[in-house]
Amino acid sequence: MLYAMSALLGGVAVAIQLVMNGQTRSALGGPLWAALANNAVGLVGLGLTLLLTGARLPGGDSLRSVPPFYWFAGLLGAAFITMNAVVTPKLGLAATFLLVLSGQLVASLLIDHFGWFTGTTKTASPTVLLGVALVFVGALLVVRAR
Repeated sequence: MLYAMSALLGGVAVAIQLVMNGQTRSALGGPLWAALANNAVGLVGLGLTLLLTGARLPGGDSLRSVPPFYWFAGLLGAAFITMNAVVTPKLGLAATFLLVLSGQLVASLLIDHFGWFTGTTKTASPTVLLGVALVFVGALLVVRAR
């Protein structure tokens, strides 16, 4: 139950972040500035959290064990924030969020099915596929209503 509540609150945080990034884009004059501000504040916040919790720096072996391609995940995050800063003011929060969710669900199904990045495959049941299809149809209905 704790994990489910955490995920739900994470979704609330993402929705709030979408709106804030759109507004920051307007105030700072562009989506890249909004993304930079978002990431800079996140970096400072994480740094302070690591300091306050007494976390130890990872060793060289740990850093070398991360596949080189995985270091680019931060660029995906920056691109996501930039996209949100551009799209949310144009489409609105509900449409943007539902489209993002639809993209995440489809990508998640493919990653699970083929075992990309994890090496572990998980086949989606017909019920899961129906649920994803319903979310996608819901997203299309919201976008069309705008």
